[in-house]
Amino acid sequence: MRIFQYHPEILARYPQIVGGAILAQDVTNGPTPVALQALYQAEQELVLQQIGSKPLSQLESLAAGGVLFVVLRWTRRSTARL
Repeated sequence: MRIFQYHPEILARYPQIVGGAILAQDVTNGPTPVALQALYQAEQELVLQQIGSKPLSQLESLAAGGVLFVVLRWTRRSTARL
């Protein structure tokens, strides 16, 4: 059985990080309700105003995911050689 866990360096740098997974079966995708779409777009505009022209790679809230991806890619390559 595979178990997910964050690399210790990620936990040290981002102690508030939380992971999760959802297993969904027999889910169908229908059209987005108009009210929900409007709320989503309003939130997107607000976020764009807050971050301005700052690159997404420099946002602390997204940096942990990028570090995790690099660590997973490196780990996968390293264990493949063993």
